[in-house]
Amino acid sequence: MPKFALARIASIVGSIAVGLILCDSPELRADTQPHESPNLRRPVALVLSADESRLYVANRDAGTVSTIDTDNSQVLSETKIGERLSDIVLIDDERLMATDAAAHQLIVLRIEDGELATSARIDVSPYPQSIVLTSEATKAYVTSLWSRRVSVFDLSVRKKPQLITTIDLPFAPNKQLLVDDDQTLIVADNFAGRLAIVNCQSHKVIAVREFFAENIRGLAVDPESKLLA
Repeated sequence: MPKFALARIASIVGSIAVGLILCDSPELRADTQPHESPNLRRPVALVLSADESRLYVANRDAGTVSTIDTDNSQVLSETKIGERLSDIVLIDDERLMATDAAAHQLIVLRIEDGELATSARIDVSPYPQSIVLTSEATKAYVTSLWSRRVSVFDLSVRKKPQLITTIDLPFAPNKQLLVDDDQTLIVADNFAGRLAIVNCQSHKVIAVREFFAENIRGLAVDPESKLLA
């Protein structure tokens, strides 16, 4: 993600953090029904729209997605889409994708006139945790914690992603990162300092590296040194 986008997200999150936890907006809604009762939301993931005018926030405990106006940091709506969300990504300017760790599903959301609607639900290996997309958004990789798997989906079928294969791992995965022009996937152990290196052509684990760490919650490559952080 570009640095300006990260800075943009950081500034917005700082001004709305309290509101997302206990939001009393009159415009809250669950699919087509109002979602008016304040509850504990626990924001777990967020993503900007293509034009950066909206910020979509996945609320883990509420199973909702909050839509925020980035110009005034106001919550525009909240849409109930699942039970226990774990991640959310932007596919293109018309679609979002989220994971539901309780329902064990991948959820595709359609953006229409600023509103969110569920367009597809796909069963995935139990306890999905994170999603990464290839640079052209033609494939999605979904980690599943207790299944110890990565599921690979083809996104070229617009209405419903198609499962290509699953990749078994020697640990419970969470965060992941595509490198080498989407040719290699690095997957982190949720609990210990282990990284699995996956060949994205063969869909095989080619190596596992260990180092001193616990609870890895992010992966990134330094643009200057090209080192993994």
